[in-house]
Amino acid sequence: MKRVHNHPVYLLRPAKTGLTVGILLAAAGLCVSGCSPQDKKLKASDDIKALQQLVDLPADLKSARWEMFGTPEYDGGVPGHTDYMTLVAEIEPLTHTDGFTRGTNDKLIYIVPEAARPWLSNQFRTMLEKNRNANINLTTAGGCHEYDTEIKGSGRKVSGFSCKKSGKILVYLSIF
Repeated sequence: MKRVHNHPVYLLRPAKTGLTVGILLAAAGLCVSGCSPQDKKLKASDDIKALQQLVDLPADLKSARWEMFGTPEYDGGVPGHTDYMTLVAEIEPLTHTDGFTRGTNDKLIYIVPEAARPWLSNQFRTMLEKNRNANINLTTAGGCHEYDTEIKGSGRKVSGFSCKKSGKILVYLSIF
């Protein structure tokens, strides 16, 4: 180490410089590659209790498949900000379904592009795909109503819509 005007100056030898650059490149490669996008994506869940602990639902459930996802969805590369967080659930209630269908049907509600999840029943997936990245008119959607509920942990109100078809209910909620 040499001193230049009372400031320490570190001179790296070429071998150390090459090692340092190599370590930095390896670290950058690991950061960029990281886990595969499939490892990072949330999967659809059949856990009824987890859904009931997340949002307030007006009925006991016989079955449920649900997923919460961000828009845009992360598909690898450098992750960006999330514009929307959406919950999509297909449920089969044990008890009455009035709580899901008492909202008005005179609203337009925005459907995020990724809403048509592959695990949804064909009737619900087709409806969401047809209206992707657009406002769905609940009046013409058939069996759909505005649906508002609360996030259980915070009590924050969230809104979206629900549709009843063939004994199943689609719940679409914009979390943020």
